[in-house]
Amino acid sequence: MKEYITYIKSHCRWILSVAILGVVVLWILDWTQHITGWLWGMMTYVVYFLYLALQTYKMKDATLEDVKRRVWIGVMSRFSLIVLLVGISTQIPSISMKGVLGGICVFVPMQYVEYSMYVRQRNRESSM
Repeated sequence: MKEYITYIKSHCRWILSVAILGVVVLWILDWTQHITGWLWGMMTYVVYFLYLALQTYKMKDATLEDVKRRVWIGVMSRFSLIVLLVGISTQIPSISMKGVLGGICVFVPMQYVEYSMYVRQRNRESSM
């Protein structure tokens, strides 16, 4: 469990780094009107990831049948959460939808890149 918590902390730092880098890039490209949307999209990802981590943590002692049921409920609830947060962002005039979509579209690639970096680092540490 300690390793799981370490990974969650590491991934949250990674998300923060990508969010800051995105703001800097948008600022340099003079696309400042999209910064609020980018930050909203990244905040959506943080909420999604922490909710996923909480759901996964709660399943550690569950039976197989319970895990199957919880996974389905978890997928639908996380999808609903994203839809809700994006829906809320459409009601706030100062939030750029292009920025929100940009922030949301980096979810999966960012997660795979960070996880592969984490695994490589662990493999290097274990081989030493």
